[in-house]
Formats: sequence, C-alpha cells, structure tokens
Amino acid sequence: MNINDRYKQLTNGKQNKLNISPTAFFPTPNEKDYKKGYINRYFCQRTNDSNSPIYEIDVNGFRKLQSSVMYHTTNLKWRLTGPLTEQKIGAGEIVDKGIKESNKTSIRLASENIHKLGLYLPNTKQFHK
Repeated sequence: MNINDRYKQLTNGKQNKLNISPTAFFPTPNEKDYKKGYINRYFCQRTNDSNSPIYEIDVNGFRKLQSSVMYHTTNLKWRLTGPLTEQKIGAGEIVDKGIKESNKTSIRLASENIHKLGLYLPNTKQFHK
C-alpha cells in the first residue's frame, strides 16, 4: 500500500474537508430585504490564529465551513431599516433602539465566536435606507 492510499484509509477519504478555504462575499441588499428590514450576514476566521483575516461569506460557504475544524463561523442579523438612533416616547420609554444600537448588539453576540468581528464591521449603519 502506498502512502497516498494509506492516507486515504486513515482519513476515510475526507481529506478535502481540511483544505476548504473561504470565498469572500459582499452582500447587496435588495428591495425584498429592505421590506423585511434586515439581512443575515455570515463570517469565518481561521481557528488557529485570532489575528487572521475575517471573511464575510455567503450562506453556502457558511454551511460548508460550519463543520470544519479549521474555521470559526458566526452569523448575525443586520438591521437595514428604521431610525438610526434610539426613539423614545413621553416619559422616556424606549420604542425603538435604532439601527446603530441593534447592529452593535448583533456584533456583540456574534463576537462570542469571532472575537474581533467589531473591527471588521465598524459602520453599524452600513446599508441603511
């Protein structure tokens, strides 16, 4: 048995799962997304280097990398419509925390998996309409 056959036997032919690499993606919200008010965004970063680049990827890339030991993945809901800042009524009751704060919250939650995601997404009003 040659070395390649032995390797395939040891990895059960799944060596390609280790060679997955992300394809960068830039979302472009459409009218349907704006009517809905948000888009889902997906990200990945190599697991063995917290200073490695963060990639925004599409949903298919996210699904592929989700089971990879080579990448951390995360996703978040990115708000597109509504007031930019917190809206209150009368005695200060918050009616809407606004796009900027909503997206900051999404980033904070997603940062549990990719710690420096906030550096990748500094513009919390990106895509606002």
